[in-house]
Amino acid sequence: QSLSDLIQTLPADKQEEIKLTLARNQNYIDKITKTLNAYFSQTQIQDALETASKNSIKIAKEYWLEKRK
Repeated sequence: QSLSDLIQTLPADKQEEIKLTLARNQNYIDKITKTLNAYFSQTQIQDALETASKNSIKIAKEYWLEKRK
């Protein structure tokens, strides 16, 4: 989700460009990394991944707490 949010910060034409590039290379992590680095700083990418991780942990905790009831 956070990576998607990061992509939304780009102009519309660049959003389409990066989405197409990522879709074409979805099985090649090195190409995905290179594409992301062409559009975003390392800090932006790290922040987006950290936010995604935190959100995933929060959702997992909520799920397990609800399941225990």
